[in-house]
Amino acid sequence: PPTAYFLWLGVNRANIKDKNPGITVTEIAKKAGEMWRSLDSEEKQEYEGKANKMKEDYNTAIVEYNKNLALNPQPIPSSPKVKSSKPSKSSSKPSSTAYKSKKKVLCVDT
Repeated sequence: PPTAYFLWLGVNRANIKDKNPGITVTEIAKKAGEMWRSLDSEEKQEYEGKANKMKEDYNTAIVEYNKNLALNPQPIPSSPKVKSSKPSKSSSKPSSTAYKSKKKVLCVDT
C-alpha cells in the first residue's frame, strides 16, 4: 500500500505541475518533498490515516490469502519454455548417429 506521502502526492502532483510549467519529473519530486515536509501535522494526519487504513486492509487481506492458501494449496505452474530465435549450434550439424561419413577407398593394382 502507498505511504501517506504518496497518497498526498497523487492528489497534489497536477497542482505542482500547473503552478510550475515546464518542470521536470525530478524537479516535481524535489518540490513535492519540500511541500510535504512543510505541511503541519494536522494536514498530514488526513493522509497518514488513509495510509494506515490501507495498510491494515492489506495486512488483513494477506492473512486471509495465506490462510486460504494453506487450506487449498495450488500447484505452481512451470514457466513455459521459450524457444530461442537463434538456431542452436547443434541443430546445424547432423547428429552423430544419423550422419555416416563417406570414406573414399583407394585401390592400387600390384
